Amino acid sequence: VFSITQAILRKSEVLLPPRDEQERIADFLDERCAAIDAVIDTKRRQLDVLKRRRQSLIYEYVTGKRRVSAKG
Repeated sequence: VFSITQAILRKSEVLLPPRDEQERIADFLDERCAAIDAVIDTKRRQLDVLKRRRQSLIYEYVTGKRRVSAKG
């Protein structure tokens, strides 16, 4: 914000929670981040499997190992 000067910032007080509370917050965030990272990893692996299946199907249809059936 342009209206906040260094002089104003120097006079400002910053309230911090006690050290043990900061550590509990950090531990909580670490656990949540680990859980999110695990979900992301699982989704990436699922996408990789789907990509390989798709490539395999395309290969099988292009090489004639599978036929496209006309239903209708």
